[in-house]
Amino acid sequence: MASPSPNFTRRLYHGDALPPALTIAGYALAVATMYAVALVIGAGRAETAIAQVVGLGAVPLVLVRLHQVPLAAIGVCRPPPLALVGALIAGAGLWLIAFRAAAPVVTATERHDEVRAWSTAVFGGGPHWATILVTLVLVPAVCEELAHRGLLAAGLTARLGAVGAIAISSAIFAVLHIEPARMVATAILGVAAGAIAAWSRSLAPAVVLHATNNGIVAALSLGYAPRLRATIEAHDRAALAIAVALAIAGLALVRRAGSPGRGGSGTVRP
Repeated sequence: MASPSPNFTRRLYHGDALPPALTIAGYALAVATMYAVALVIGAGRAETAIAQVVGLGAVPLVLVRLHQVPLAAIGVCRPPPLALVGALIAGAGLWLIAFRAAAPVVTATERHDEVRAWSTAVFGGGPHWATILVTLVLVPAVCEELAHRGLLAAGLTARLGAVGAIAISSAIFAVLHIEPARMVATAILGVAAGAIAAWSRSLAPAVVLHATNNGIVAALSLGYAPRLRATIEAHDRAALAIAVALAIAGLALVRRAGSPGRGGSGTVRP
C-alpha cells in the first residue's frame, strides 16, 4: 500500500477528529452498545442489523455532534466520483482474495463445522433478497465503516499517522468478527477500506467497497449466481488472477481520484 501524503499525518479526512483517548472510549461505547442492544432484542438478522445501527452507526455520529466535531472530520463528505468507481471495481475482486486467504485458516484451525454453522445461521432459511441487501450488505457496510474507518481511524491518526491508524483499526475490525478465518478476510477488507478512505478523504468509497464485498459473498452463498460460482471453481487460478487485477486496478483508480488536482479533497455535505 502506498504511503498517504503528508496531509494525512495529522488528520485523515477534513478537519480535526476526536482526540485519541476520547476516540478509543467512544469506540468501546459503540461496541458495548451494539452488544447490549443485541442481548436485549436478540441476535437474528434484523435484530443484529438494528444493534449495528444503534451501536456502530448512531453512537459515532452522536459523539462527534456532542463534541462539535464536523461530520466531515470522520469522512462523512462527498467523495470524488472516480473513487466510487474504483471502490466498486476493487470490491469485485477483493472478496475472492479474502476468501482464498481465509480458506487455509479454516483448514489449519479445523473449524469447518463452525464456519458451516455460521454460514447456515446467516444465509439459511431462504431469506428474501431485500432482507439480505439491508441486513447483511448495506447496514454492516455503513455502520462498520462509520465505527472503524470513520471514528476509530480518524481519531487515531493524530497519534499514529494514517498508516498506523489504518493498521490498528483494521486489526480491531478483524478481532470484532471473532472466528479466525473471518478475521483474516475482514483484516484484508479493513486495510483496503482504510487505504481507500484515506486516499479519497471520504467514507463513501470505503462503504462501496465493503458493500460490494458483502453483496457478492451473499449472492454466491444464496445461490443467486450459480454459473459464476461454477466458473470460479472450475478455473481457480485464472479467477484469482482476475480478482487480483480488479483489486489493483480499483485501488489505483481511487488513488488517482484522490491525487492533488483531481478533486480529491472531497466536498463537505451541506
